[in-house]
Order: sequence, then structure tokens, then C-alpha cells
Amino acid sequence: MLGEILLAFGIALLISAVGTLPPATINIAVLQLTIRKRRKIALQLAIGAATIDFIYTIISLNISEYLTQKESLIGLFQLITSILFIVLGLASIFSSGNKNIRADRFKIIQSGWVRGVLLGLFNPLIMPFWITVITYLQVNEWLVLNGHKEWPFLIGTFIGEIGMLLLIIRLGSSFTKYSENRWIAFIVPGIIFLVLGGISLVQYLFLA
Repeated sequence: MLGEILLAFGIALLISAVGTLPPATINIAVLQLTIRKRRKIALQLAIGAATIDFIYTIISLNISEYLTQKESLIGLFQLITSILFIVLGLASIFSSGNKNIRADRFKIIQSGWVRGVLLGLFNPLIMPFWITVITYLQVNEWLVLNGHKEWPFLIGTFIGEIGMLLLIIRLGSSFTKYSENRWIAFIVPGIIFLVLGGISLVQYLFLA
């Protein structure tokens, strides 16, 4: 049982960290505040945003569990998740040239935590991402999230995101060279999504 719990935690931690790596509104906002030597506010923003994402992930887990209980539709879900992973991969790769990411929508608000909460609330795309990931893992039986593994998985997603944001704060302006490296920030995550989507599609077409 301990091994299963650690596996659920580790998988969630890794996926969440990789998903937080590509430049987006939240991590760019954290980086901007860090560069301006406002690390305390950056930390508050990171915690606020990660808290909302954690709530979104809980909702995503429940939606995914409901979907995977429909055994007659498992094949369809496998096809849908494979397509979504391929789309996520292609989107990550082709967005590598897009530098126009705004992160100052709530800079007028003084509280870093409130700013993070608002950025998190306006980031609902996190739900389709986690619904896709969780459904993929469960449909392919790579990870079955029953009662004693749900919370380790959810905690892993939170620590993975907040850990990556804290790393951004720690590295400060040094992180810029990594975020501007299209291979690290976009291509590698995109390839990972494409591989996962390809495996699932092959399983659906030839092994079902």
C-alpha cells in the first residue's frame, strides 16, 4: 500500500512540475515580482494561485472518476484522451515562438495572495488538463486512484506546482534563460504529451 501511495504522489508531483514549467500567466507573474525584488509578494501569489489550482484539481479528479465509471465508454475516453494529449503536445510545440504572455492583469491589487487567487480563478484550463491526465492514467491502468491514493495524488499536484514556483523565486532572473529556452519550456513537454497520446492511440486502435 505504501508503494502505491508513493507512486501516486510521485506521478502527480512530476506531471504537475512539468505542467508548471512552460511560461504562462502565473509563473511569469511570479518571475516578474521576483525580478523586481518583491519575493514576499511573489511567494504569496504562488501560494494563492496553487491553492485555486488545487481546488480545480480536486474537481477534475471527481469528474474523471465519474467518467471512468462508465465502462461502456472507456474505449471512447481512451480515444478522446489520446487526441487531447496530442493536441496539448502540438500546442506546446507550436506556442514556443509566442512571447506575448501578459501577467499584469491584477498588478493594481496590493495583496500577493489575492492576486494569486484571481490569477488561479482565471486559469480554468487547468481542469481540462487534469481531467485528461487523470482519465488517461486510469483508463490505461497506469494508476488507479481509489480511496487511499486520491489525497497523495492531489497533494503531489500541489507540491509539484508550488515547488516549481518556489524554484522560480529562488532562481530569480536566472530562470529567464530557462524559460526562454524553447526546448526546455515547450518542446520537451510537448514531446512528452505527444508520446503519451501516441501510446494511447495505438492501444485504442490495435490493442483494444
